[in-house]
Amino acid sequence: MPVYVPQGKIRTKRREFFEVATDLRYAVCSIVRHRPLPQAQPGQPQRFQAFPLGSGFFVAPELVLTCHHVIAGTPHEPGDFYHFIVNLPNANGVIHQLGAATAAQTIHLFPNDDLALVELHGIQQQAFVAVGYSEVPVGSDIGVAGYPLGQPTTDAQGQLRYDGMIYRVGRGVVTSTYRTNINTETGHQIQNVDVLEVNFLFVPGNSGGPIFDAETGRVVGFVHGFQSPTIREKVATAQVQLPQGMNAQYVQSLHAIYSMGIKLDRVRQQLENHGVTL
Repeated sequence: MPVYVPQGKIRTKRREFFEVATDLRYAVCSIVRHRPLPQAQPGQPQRFQAFPLGSGFFVAPELVLTCHHVIAGTPHEPGDFYHFIVNLPNANGVIHQLGAATAAQTIHLFPNDDLALVELHGIQQQAFVAVGYSEVPVGSDIGVAGYPLGQPTTDAQGQLRYDGMIYRVGRGVVTSTYRTNINTETGHQIQNVDVLEVNFLFVPGNSGGPIFDAETGRVVGFVHGFQSPTIREKVATAQVQLPQGMNAQYVQSLHAIYSMGIKLDRVRQQLENHGVTL
């Protein structure tokens, strides 16, 4: 039986969560920056360091949405280029490359919204998500998707491999929605932003990925990060034999973990300015 591969805007008919998650894997990407390394000796081939920045997703055939802190947490430097990895290492996977010469002109940063939009020109038949700006009630069933904990590797010949870039999803309910100020990893504070909160952990690397309706796949927000306040501490004693000289007592902390996403209606104007429509 042929495998359904979405093209164009991904359908929003109600379906099982695994079907939604499968469809979205064709629009969600891992963002990997390649940075030139200093040459040990003149004339040697240029070498690059590849490191994953976070997740993103296509909101139009040639436009990726991610977080400002994903792209600018470590600032872009001349010579950097990017791979946007979709659905690898599975079948129908693809790597979209943003070259060093055009990166500065096609990465648009909006630090006051923790938003980055990246133009990738010349893509053929790229799937992209349907977006929504409506209210998201507390208790809504939502999913998240992305490439957390991704690690590029090299083979025996030193060639870059992306086997470790694994697509992951999570599912839960919106525990709360409210307005707040958010400090980002780049030092910017987002003022008076509508957030979606869930009580499961968004793993590092999820940042920039979509938050979507679990039944339709329509994207209503994007992952920002999490907060983990300490609600109780006590002195505990280790229950295992420790090496000589180590103290068996330690401070045990209990944390309340809530993850936060930013609602898409916060950035509706920026998206529409770049041609994103409902």
